[in-house]
Amino acid sequence: ILFFLLQTLGLKIISSSEAGIVQAMAPILTLIAARIILKEQIGNLQKLLMVISVSGVVFINIMNGFNIGNYSYLGFLFILMSAVSFAIYNALTKKLSKTYSIFSIVYVTSITGCIVFNFKVCVLLKLGFYCCEQTP
Repeated sequence: ILFFLLQTLGLKIISSSEAGIVQAMAPILTLIAARIILKEQIGNLQKLLMVISVSGVVFINIMNGFNIGNYSYLGFLFILMSAVSFAIYNALTKKLSKTYSIFSIVYVTSITGCIVFNFKVCVLLKLGFYCCEQTP
């Protein structure tokens, strides 16, 4: 749920191509989260591939004429936090899958999302905001 919220907030501020470049760091963040949460070892090949991946993101930014003056730090932060929340979700799901069935994990995740998003819609409607409003 946090992933979707942060991603949506970020996409309102920065372009989808910028967000895609930041979101491409999710596998690296997942590797780090697995190391911290699951105590998994990071092998030399994984370290090498992590460096290549980061280099690729930097290269794409340089080739696109990365202009720090026009960059929204808040949008970047939202998308980065979205990627971090996705990485933590992945590590926690792996940990939970040792105790619970995949069906149970998906069921609880879906029900939680349904409750949270429906609650949000009800609150917004009470406050006078409507889902179909166009934003400028």
